[in-house]
Amino acid sequence: MKEQEEFFQIDQLEKRRAQAGKSYLEFLRVPAMSAGVYTLPAGGADLQKPHKEDEMYYVVRGRARMRWGEQLEFSEEAGPGDFIYVPPYVPHQEINAGAHEPCEAVVVRSGQDPVVVNLDLQTPEPASPGVSGQPFHPEA
Repeated sequence: MKEQEEFFQIDQLEKRRAQAGKSYLEFLRVPAMSAGVYTLPAGGADLQKPHKEDEMYYVVRGRARMRWGEQLEFSEEAGPGDFIYVPPYVPHQEINAGAHEPCEAVVVRSGQDPVVVNLDLQTPEPASPGVSGQPFHPEA
């Protein structure tokens, strides 16, 4: 357990992530949660298996498009300063909606399971435009 507060500067975290040559850099891990910085290159996309933890994205730079649903049939976009919450077990895909710049986000997860495990799904094209206010988890 951490015995004191820690402060993290996004520019320093992003520099460490870039130096490591990875798209994701975990910077905090405690029993109840983990946190990291995540970058997708322009036009990049990532597929993950549904995980059992809650997940929160905070978009720092660029535009993020999130697809979700059993066949990734729903879509919504977020920009700098926006939050995206993904409940446990919801299939989802993060996409950099920008054509010319990376998309950077801070990702906080309850628990400590590995962050990226690829789904065996094709990216559906074209994406639906999304419905503002549509929850990620329809039963919620």
